[in-house]
Amino acid sequence: MKTVSLFELISALPHTPWITYEKDFFIVDMTYRPGSRTVLAYPCKFDGIICMYCIEGHFQLSIGLDDYDVRPDGFAISLPGDIVRLEKANGEETGKVRLLGVSGKLLKEMDFDMAKAMNVFSYRMVQASIKYKILIHNFRNIFRSILLEQHVDTGKSLAYVLGAMSIEIENIWSRLAYGPQRKYQDGGRLTDRFLSLVAKHHLEHREIDYYATEIGLTSKYLSTAVKRESGRTAAQWIVSYVLLEAKYYLKQTKMTIKEIAFELHFSNQMELYRYFLRHTGMTPSDYRNRPQ
Repeated sequence: MKTVSLFELISALPHTPWITYEKDFFIVDMTYRPGSRTVLAYPCKFDGIICMYCIEGHFQLSIGLDDYDVRPDGFAISLPGDIVRLEKANGEETGKVRLLGVSGKLLKEMDFDMAKAMNVFSYRMVQASIKYKILIHNFRNIFRSILLEQHVDTGKSLAYVLGAMSIEIENIWSRLAYGPQRKYQDGGRLTDRFLSLVAKHHLEHREIDYYATEIGLTSKYLSTAVKRESGRTAAQWIVSYVLLEAKYYLKQTKMTIKEIAFELHFSNQMELYRYFLRHTGMTPSDYRNRPQ
């Protein structure tokens, strides 16, 4: 069976991805209407990783010789070389899935450990909890931020965020598919470990010292290493996570700014006001009222 490249898959999909990077990365929401079929309805083998998250409906997913019953909040992953087939279980129902694809080329740049992945993801689907749905949402917004502000180190930044995401996805499987979560073991890049911690703790801890202590380094060493490896300072990464949370609540909820400040662990509304203004050049109210 022919191995399909990520670019060929993107070209064959009926929906335009809303996040892409060259031919190596994409995120797309696919809506299945009654009677509709896509290229994924036929067995395909890809040269990269495809993550699938079910938003609505009921799907039948085949990966290799294993069949999975996928319902809302089902989270599945296919690895390079897997034979994949996905279609609605009931052709008369509407369904929606979010796909994230990473090419084999980008996986090499990430130093992706295929042998480890084959062991961790021996069972290819889990049912995502509320905690991990929020985590997935946060990573999606980080990807959007990086790709909207493209610069000379965009590819490097993307690779490191994907590395951090891969650690978290491994934790999902460790917790939901295999029982108690395993402790992080050394051997991965420092930036991967740092971003993994930031994704979990950026609301409670906006200071670099916390992450340096958790990793067992000085703040100066951590900042220097993260800047060297990712093109961004540790402080910039932390700010990016916090701002994405703030922007989400400002645009997607009707919470007051005072309520948002409390949700984001600021001591009061004025502290959030100053933080947001310093890092974006506009007030929270101005951002909320700005046209989409």
